[in-house]
Amino acid sequence: LPRDSLPMNEPFYLQAFWLDPRHPDRITPLESHPLSVRLLGEQEAPEPITPADRDEVPADLLTFRFQPRADFTGGDIRYHIDVARSGDFESRLASWDLNGGTGVQKLAKPNFLSPRMYHWRVYASRESGDQVVLTTYRDVPFTIVTGCNEWNHGRYAYRVLDTDFQCLSKNHYTDGSRALGPPDAHRLGQDSFSGIVSLGVDGSIVLELGKCVQDGPGADLRVYQTVSFEGVEVLVSDTRRGPWQSLGIHLCGEMTPGLLSNHCDFDLAEADIPRTRYVKIVDHICQSHPYLCGCSVQQVQTPGADIDAVEALH
Repeated sequence: LPRDSLPMNEPFYLQAFWLDPRHPDRITPLESHPLSVRLLGEQEAPEPITPADRDEVPADLLTFRFQPRADFTGGDIRYHIDVARSGDFESRLASWDLNGGTGVQKLAKPNFLSPRMYHWRVYASRESGDQVVLTTYRDVPFTIVTGCNEWNHGRYAYRVLDTDFQCLSKNHYTDGSRALGPPDAHRLGQDSFSGIVSLGVDGSIVLELGKCVQDGPGADLRVYQTVSFEGVEVLVSDTRRGPWQSLGIHLCGEMTPGLLSNHCDFDLAEADIPRTRYVKIVDHICQSHPYLCGCSVQQVQTPGADIDAVEALH
């Protein structure tokens, strides 16, 4: 039933009857007592995490995640996940029930949906005799896109999804597209370069790889960083908007033969994601160069980590 047609936070009652078509005047209740129902508001409902609103999710990385409310958990709670093609959920494609729990709950359904837009919701219920308490829900539209196995635009970063550049009054390198493709940084003169993007102190950039990086033996992901050995953190997610899992912070100063840029490597085993094509890079110059920790003390046009490229090694 439409949520707007039901009272909120006060009991209402449901009862089913059997009608004999041969004797229309005979109406028999199926239960001896009506069912008492109380609908709770969004403050009690589980909070959807992934897919997020308007998110794009590769078909083989689809995982539903949600956070139960602290005051509506326990062994007598059931969580209900529905997927439909429209936000009214009248024609549901699938429904799953999960036992109550605490902490983030997840349900992986790789390759269950084909590429197009869908809607999902999660709500919770508690039953006791002829009484039911359940929560309302939030409609979350999302889009399934081509899976990792079919996506192959090369092993380097393919698209910029988001940026949070800092030190903008001094940062002369804020074209995020310079981090796409293979490493191509060149020195043009004193503190003058081509082919790089500077994050600024504590700045970040979110990139989509041209192919999925897989968890293989050893390091799986390489970041090419120019000019110095600034510290960078790499985070990964199975959606373009997070939530993000850190692969650690590394000083990015390993020399790369034949290239101007240094590099640092990261292992996907540090996260609970076997493969992904979404990567977030965060500047940590405050760890590698404490004396340059802050835009006001920067004397160069390339403050923070200077990203040349990102490569999937596996």
